[in-house]
Amino acid sequence: MFFVDNDYDESLEGISPDLYETPCYSIENLYAQKEVFQDIIQAEFGINQAHEDYKRCIDDYEKRCEEFVQGMEEFNALAYMRRQKTDSNSDVKFGSVKTSHLFDISVHQIVKSSHYAEEIEKIKKALDVTDTELTDSIKKLRILGDPVVKYRGKNQLDFFCSLL
Repeated sequence: MFFVDNDYDESLEGISPDLYETPCYSIENLYAQKEVFQDIIQAEFGINQAHEDYKRCIDDYEKRCEEFVQGMEEFNALAYMRRQKTDSNSDVKFGSVKTSHLFDISVHQIVKSSHYAEEIEKIKKALDVTDTELTDSIKKLRILGDPVVKYRGKNQLDFFCSLL
């Protein structure tokens, strides 16, 4: 799990030029973008820009995406903190936390699930994180840029598929 810094990385010297480095957190982030959503609703659902529902679909996507990104701040800040502390994923397995255990996702709203607080507290305890450290980590994440491409791609793609 890496938060991508697109600046030159000396550790990549000597690695094959055929290796593709995503311009975002992971390949899943590339699929979970607004442009892909637009393409899918046009190609698969036949809702093109001239259709009266097109703007509503895009507006709903943008609103729900913003809600989801804001809701995922704590979770992604914890993932960021774990990455800062160690390369090991043995203390917390973020991939095993299902997005559906954190949020109920619909076209009308994004709501934290009844399991959300329990999951976050479990991670905080495993990482031995204070509320102050978590708040500081959230602030750091906010300056990294567009959360849709900087946050964990698996969760972004889960959101995207649920919304579709």
